[in-house]
Amino acid sequence: MLVLHINNIISIPLLTQERYSIILVTIISTPNQRIVHMSAAGDKLMQLVQAFIEEDNKFEAGNNAAGTRARKALMEIKNLCNDRRKAIQETKNSR
Repeated sequence: MLVLHINNIISIPLLTQERYSIILVTIISTPNQRIVHMSAAGDKLMQLVQAFIEEDNKFEAGNNAAGTRARKALMEIKNLCNDRRKAIQETKNSR
């Protein structure tokens, strides 16, 4: 299990299971890299990913209600990513 430290404040355990590798690769590039600064959107994204992982594990263990919560977390991740992409593009275009 990897632990991501953000500004020495938040430690989020990250699972290295294959099904999460795509999500984790977009968040950290190497296991030992420290992220010095992360935007508010980045912080929220990390929280949502952690919520998804927890709920998905519960779902895989047989808790069907956790599947609904996992799907909700995925939708929130999708919406946050879309909003952040738009904000980045607007900032880029205004420079």
